[in-house]
Amino acid sequence: MSSISSQTGNNYGFNATRTNPLLFQVEQDLSERIDRAKEEPELIAKMTARLSQFESQVSQEGTFWD
Repeated sequence: MSSISSQTGNNYGFNATRTNPLLFQVEQDLSERIDRAKEEPELIAKMTARLSQFESQVSQEGTFWD
């Protein structure tokens, strides 16, 4: 499983994957240092489901670059 890099360019020891998603409250934590994913399991499940749905749609329809 490939990891997903932080937008800040520093992962602070975190490694985001599909099985280990990260969630940050950037309004309160601009440097993305406090992972809130375990505090919000319902939100993570909802976001993961939406991502899967989007990926399925792209797979079926293709992309601009295909």
